Amino acid sequence: MQPITKILIKNIIFTLIIAVVSFVLFKTVFSANYLPVYWLILIGMSVLTALIHFLLIKLSTQSHSKFSSRFILITGLKMIFYLFFIISYSFLNPKQAVSFLISFIVLYIAYTVFEVIIILPFFKHHNRQQ
Repeated sequence: MQPITKILIKNIIFTLIIAVVSFVLFKTVFSANYLPVYWLILIGMSVLTALIHFLLIKLSTQSHSKFSSRFILITGLKMIFYLFFIISYSFLNPKQAVSFLISFIVLYIAYTVFEVIIILPFFKHHNRQQ
């Protein structure tokens, strides 16, 4: 199985687990803090994570110096996109800003940990083969 296929399957499973846990929590404990935009954030982070993994795997076939600079560029662009989304939503919906920011940061941390856990073994294995 291709590395990108494995990563996509793990991404889908991870997203489904988060969706189920979120659904249960929003129906019970956090029902007052539910935001319909939460599902957009979840899907957006899932798609962006898959896209970044795909790009990183493609870039890993190139030289290490190009990979490092492009990795930093991709990570920076992702953070700028997230920051723009956070600021835009918070200014347009100030009453929901706190719930939105908490939801966003929890998902951001979850997907960042997921990215590191998923992509590190691939690069360790890839570096051993070279």
